[in-house]
Amino acid sequence: MADVEQVIIVGSGPAGYTAALYTARANLRPLVIEGFLWGGLLQQTTDVENYPGYPEGIMGPEMMQQFRDQAERFGTRFITDNVTRIEPGAHGEPHTVWVDEDEYKARTVVLAMGAEHKKLAARARRSWAVAASPTARPATRRSTRTRRRSSSAAATRRWRRRSSSPSSPRT
Repeated sequence: MADVEQVIIVGSGPAGYTAALYTARANLRPLVIEGFLWGGLLQQTTDVENYPGYPEGIMGPEMMQQFRDQAERFGTRFITDNVTRIEPGAHGEPHTVWVDEDEYKARTVVLAMGAEHKKLAARARRSWAVAASPTARPATRRSTRTRRRSSSAAATRRWRRRSSSPSSPRT
């Protein structure tokens, strides 16, 4: 059986690195499985100006590198790979975390996978892509937004007409 870790942290955004820092300072030797896109959404952020301790602001990737370096300084270990499966332990048994075929056991698993941008539905994404394209031709018909408003207004008018017309009394 593999060694049982004290703490495994799944995720590498600000929450994951903060959990790693605090558990490392408590001498729990955390193992962070950070995935290939480590650093979370802050890796895609340019200026972070609303975080304490950075009065001049900081670039998101630079900030995440500092978080990672600080956690590593206190003994955090890292695996840059994606978790494929997690199985909670039952009745005091250790939890199991899989990275492909590799199995890791831990007394505690911290899930800090963070957030992801919401994606538009496929049809909407296509229309936005065309509208945002610098080579797109000007629309010759009413815009989608105007058509949507018009159809919504027409539906509302039809509903009001139906609900305001006298209905036959129930017998």
